[in-house]
Amino acid sequence: MGKDEILKMQKTFHGKFHSLHWQVNAVEEVKPGIIKFDYNFIAETPSSEKIESSGIEYVIVHDDKIQHIEIRSK
Repeated sequence: MGKDEILKMQKTFHGKFHSLHWQVNAVEEVKPGIIKFDYNFIAETPSSEKIESSGIEYVIVHDDKIQHIEIRSK
């Protein structure tokens, strides 16, 4: 996945919300090329619906490119 695809994906996701806040609790490389993010997410939709979630996101990088992203609920 290249930067253009990542930007498109992020704009689509973040565009669904009126406001949002990411809290990153921890970031670590658990194995070479596997980055683990522990996060909390709080957002509000344009219709004032509040969304909250916490999770663990794994990002797999190979040759300086993101190969895979996996998100798991806590």
